[in-house]
Amino acid sequence: MSEADETTDPNDRQFVKALARGLDVLRCFDRPHAVLNVAEIARRLGMSQPTAWRLCYTLLKCGFLVRSSTGRGLSIGAPAITLGYIAAQGQNARSVAMPYLRSIVDDIGTSATLSLRADDEMIWMEQIDGDMIVRDHAIGWRAPLDTVAAGLAVLAALPEQEREMAMARMALADPERLERHRDRVAQAVASLADNGHVELTGGFGGRYASVAVPLFPTGTAPSEQWCLVCGGIMGAWSENGLGHVAQRLVATRALLAPAMAALEAQSASPDSLRA
Repeated sequence: MSEADETTDPNDRQFVKALARGLDVLRCFDRPHAVLNVAEIARRLGMSQPTAWRLCYTLLKCGFLVRSSTGRGLSIGAPAITLGYIAAQGQNARSVAMPYLRSIVDDIGTSATLSLRADDEMIWMEQIDGDMIVRDHAIGWRAPLDTVAAGLAVLAALPEQEREMAMARMALADPERLERHRDRVAQAVASLADNGHVELTGGFGGRYASVAVPLFPTGTAPSEQWCLVCGGIMGAWSENGLGHVAQRLVATRALLAPAMAALEAQSASPDSLRA
């Protein structure tokens, strides 16, 4: 199903659904799927082939899609590539993610944090406080991977071998703690696979709950492993409220993870190294 269908409020009269569906078509293309035919696009978005064709036809006319060199499908056109290139110049993970943190805080009221893995810890890199503030989580705060939602989300997203290596290193530092938390890590892996996010409740003496999503694709291990976390006092969240935050983070991950991957690929390219 397209993001336009999943996230649109039917009562939002300002939202142009046709435009959103066109953008969904463009999001179908990535490195493994640089060329797609209309049937594949329709299947990915859960729409009829005639609808998919009309969207693709409009994007073809505007140059945002082109017929592939083999003539057997469609690929991204130069205007879309130009937009992406211009947007990426001078950007980094923080600058890309921060507007989304601000939007979450403004809409939901929870605190939102951008954290980064450093060896076997997570470091709080950026935070925007909402109505449910935990004041002792300052920028630069660190926590072991297996003790916070952000770390559990990162562990859950890693390839199994990478995850086991990280857990083995943590066991050397504190084997008793890791053994206590092994089930927690397993639950995080299952939750990310089934629900797209990781929840951790009962922190700070049972008063705190947090939801986290990794900002990289599951099953990969990029050089920078970022995570987005929302947290707040449990008494201020209903069960439905926590679920709403989780849905928002999952949708935000879907937008940010490909951009983070593109930034990493750009920083690793020979041209960027020469620059």
